[in-house]
Amino acid sequence: MSPEPSLKYVVVEHAGYQGEQDVFSHPDFRVAAKWLRIGIPILRSRTCTSTSPVIFPMAIVPMKSSPTPEIVRYSLAWRNPHTQPSGPRVLHAALVTRGERCPQEILDLWSPGCGYAVTWELVTQRPIRRWGKEARGRVRCKNLERRMTAKFPLFAVVFIAQELEKRPQYYEGDY
Repeated sequence: MSPEPSLKYVVVEHAGYQGEQDVFSHPDFRVAAKWLRIGIPILRSRTCTSTSPVIFPMAIVPMKSSPTPEIVRYSLAWRNPHTQPSGPRVLHAALVTRGERCPQEILDLWSPGCGYAVTWELVTQRPIRRWGKEARGRVRCKNLERRMTAKFPLFAVVFIAQELEKRPQYYEGDY
């Protein structure tokens, strides 16, 4: 079983304490663990000025790295459904990274009651996660059992068996 390509292991200094920071990261756990054994004496010699030993609480943390930042479009668009705009439908638009505030140039153009509104739209999309065959079949069987026991508690076992016999591929998760 190969590791997930977007997963990386991060060596964290002062793990769980104030001043926590990433020191080293690598996609292979063994490399991160080896660095942790070798890197601690180097960190101690660089940062410790007194003769007393300093304990660095360190940890190796698996983290998912985001491959690309999500992009958002802020725009000043006509949103009054009862009238037509006197100018263009979209006065101004700007692309920013998700999490950033609306650009000031769009906010400067907007005024209350003018018919235009500041809108937000996600431009990039994450890939769709599909269910596996086993998971799909398991959920379909559970839902069938739940439906039959709720509607026909006395004859649920018989009706479930009939349904599984009638459509075996569906309840195996084939389609």
